[in-house]
Amino acid sequence: MSSHAQPSIETLIPALISLFDQAGDNDPEIQKPAEAKLHDLERASGFFVSLAMIFTNPECGLATRMAAVLKFKNGLPDMLARFVFVV
Repeated sequence: MSSHAQPSIETLIPALISLFDQAGDNDPEIQKPAEAKLHDLERASGFFVSLAMIFTNPECGLATRMAAVLKFKNGLPDMLARFVFVV
């Protein structure tokens, strides 16, 4: 995220669920902006915690939970690289 305020986890989770639904749409006019917004949110504070809360919540739909797991798995190396220093 750029100069905007960081979203709270309480607002991030519903936003992510909605974006995962949109990113799974067959219409590229809906899919592409959602994917771009998901990418923008990757550096938001609480992003990975929110993903974990989504994919462990049985009340979320299976497609949404799977999308959250994949986003978590694929983003993990980048997240860890921010905290690990090569000696």
